[in-house]
Amino acid sequence: MKKIIILFSMFLFSLYLYSQTDNKSKAYEQLREYVNEGNVKESENILKKYNVNINNLDYEDFTLLSHAVMDDNIEMAELLLKYKADVNTVVYDGDTALILAVDNNNIEMVKLLLSYGSDIDYQGFRGRTALFSALEYDRKENIEMVKLLIKNKADVNISYDGDNENEETPLMYAAMKGYKETIKILIENKADINKRNRNNANALIYAYMFGHDDIADILLQNGSDSLDKSLKVSSLNQSTLLSGNVPLINAAEHSTNEVFLQKIIDNYADINYKTYDCKTALIEAASYNNINAVKVLLKNNADVNVQNNGKTALMWACRSGNLEMTKMLLDAGADKNIKNGNYDALYYAREYGKNEEIIKLLTK
Repeated sequence: MKKIIILFSMFLFSLYLYSQTDNKSKAYEQLREYVNEGNVKESENILKKYNVNINNLDYEDFTLLSHAVMDDNIEMAELLLKYKADVNTVVYDGDTALILAVDNNNIEMVKLLLSYGSDIDYQGFRGRTALFSALEYDRKENIEMVKLLIKNKADVNISYDGDNENEETPLMYAAMKGYKETIKILIENKADINKRNRNNANALIYAYMFGHDDIADILLQNGSDSLDKSLKVSSLNQSTLLSGNVPLINAAEHSTNEVFLQKIIDNYADINYKTYDCKTALIEAASYNNINAVKVLLKNNADVNVQNNGKTALMWACRSGNLEMTKMLLDAGADKNIKNGNYDALYYAREYGKNEEIIKLLTK
């Protein structure tokens, strides 16, 4: 009889535990709905009533706190933090709540998370930190966010592999983006001006490569190695990638500095090197309407009639209506009769460029 009583008691206790677990599970699901709705009052009622694990990852690999952060709901985020939400839980794509807040450019949310002990130098996917997040994407220069992160001891010399696994620093990123004020702030806060990426390129090379000569000047004024020295120790060549691009091709797209372009050619480049998708420096320079680069490349005997997806540099010049570039290419031996399917340079001049002087040049 005693054994039966014990077994029955165990059964009742199991039912109780199941009921408690089921209640917690339902409470969590209800809480998740309230968080997503932004309903702070009802969320707090559940948190007061149930001992819910608010740090669970949902089916999307996000926590309740990360949802509040992504929704820019500071009141909800503060409530969850008050109830012991883990500020450093890693969620989808290796991010933390802080990185998500920086992604959203939410200064007040960042301040809140930092006040609860967020790890400012946590490195997510491929080493991304909050500071790199402030410099990424195609957003405008975000001086206030950069200052806030650095004030809170963000490491200004940490390296990030990014999409191209180059171990770039915040200074290199800022030089690439053309963020002049950010460059100054980073230098003032002891950024290593001559630190090198995996291919031994420094911030100065990034500045020149992406056409930001004004930033190159700032770097040189603050102790950067000279361009000659920077290039001498770097390992750039046609098979070495700098931020995902062949150096000369990247420079042909962005840099108008003829001295820099010539140094790249002199030191490393096969001027007619083709990428896997048939890009060449001359075609890219013409497609980006970069007449300085076209001039330097022609002076160095770039193949003027090479095609990429059918188009020649001359077709690109005609398409953009650039008379000077068109003349330059024709003088260098560009063949106006080459066709891209049924279309020649004249077609692009008439249909897109609409420059009567170019049309006359091509029809005489």
